[in-house]
Formats: sequence, structure tokens, C-alpha cells
Amino acid sequence: MDLKHRILPIVFLLFFSSLSAQVNIKVGYSIGYTNPKSLNEIVDEFNENRDWLDVQLKNVHTWHGLQLGVRYRIEEFAFELAWNAKFKSLSSSGIAPNESNTSYRDLYFGQNTLSLGYEYFIENLSFGASLDGEAFRIRSSTNSSGDRFKVSNQFGYASHFFVSYTFPSSRNIHLALRPYVQVPWSSYKLDKLVAELEGTGLDKTTKLLNFGIAFIFYNGPHY
Repeated sequence: MDLKHRILPIVFLLFFSSLSAQVNIKVGYSIGYTNPKSLNEIVDEFNENRDWLDVQLKNVHTWHGLQLGVRYRIEEFAFELAWNAKFKSLSSSGIAPNESNTSYRDLYFGQNTLSLGYEYFIENLSFGASLDGEAFRIRSSTNSSGDRFKVSNQFGYASHFFVSYTFPSSRNIHLALRPYVQVPWSSYKLDKLVAELEGTGLDKTTKLLNFGIAFIFYNGPHY
């Protein structure tokens, strides 16, 4: 091995050891807003066709859930691998004509996202974006089925764009507030939901554009 090949590993080692690298575990919760028009039209049609409902299905607008991940930060740059679960549940109930018992229909929407993100820090403020792979799942339950059952399960892509403010802390945990918008790159088919709810318009699709704020805790100090 010549002198050049002996020196290069030492140079790289000295360079990276001089950087202030930190690995952080992430735990958070996001609260957001969405307005999937086609999906809500299906919900409205379900309600209109069942005027006997005492409790109608509400439109999908709030979108919230848990965040878990790990972040590797070097100086003002950071890379993050995270899992984000957003969900929403709807319930309806009433006594149908010629029936004596209460009937109910519940819907459960879930969006599980695996994200690879990049973040740039300017003191306590940071900006970032991510590439997301996500699974959009719809489940339902009725008084006749009892347990929840799958209506549809689809895979797509999206991206998060965000700004974060991290509160300074010398303790072993610090808090970041992160307003975000998630931009969908994929559409999801709603034909199975339409069929399940005995609706019309099997060619409907939806995109899950949503925005909100995340409250995130990281381990380790932040100065």
C-alpha cells in the first residue's frame, strides 16, 4: 500500500471527527386538515340515501397521528428516517324502516407513511422536505359484520415540506414545532368504497393533500 492510500483514510477520519454529529430519536404527534372532495361526496351520498340515520357520517377533514423516527445531524445538515401514521374514523347509526334494532356503519381511514427527509438548520430555525412512500387503507364495520374488515388498501407517493422551530434546551430532550404540508404525487381509487356503501360513480379518485402542525420531541440537548 503506497503512502497516498495510507494517508487518505486518516484525513477522512480527522475530517468527520471534527464535525459535531448527533443521532436523535424522534417521537411526535401531528394534527392536520384535509379536504378530499370525492371521498366526502361519497359520504354525503351515503347520508342522503339514509334519511333515517340519527347520527350521520361526517366529512373527512381532520387528519392526525403518531410520528416515530431517527435523525442524523452533522452541523447544520440533518437526514431523517421517519414513520408517520395519520388516521380518521367516522360513525353513523339509526333504526332503518321495518327494523327494530339500531344499525350502524363505521369507517376507518389510515395513511401510513415511511419518509426519508433532509433538513437544513439556521440556528433554531430549520427547513426541510421528504420523499414519502405511503399506504392508504380504508376499513369498515357494521352491526352485521361486527369486526372491522378491509375495504381497500393502496400504495402511493407524496412529499412533506416543512419549517421547524426548535426550542433551545440543555436537557436530555428538546421540542420542535413543525408546520407542514404534505403534497400527494398519487391518486387513490374509491370504487371499492363506493361499492361498499352502495353508492354511484365507481370512477371516483382522491388525493390526500393535507397540512397542519407537528409537535416533535427529540432526545439530547439543543443549543
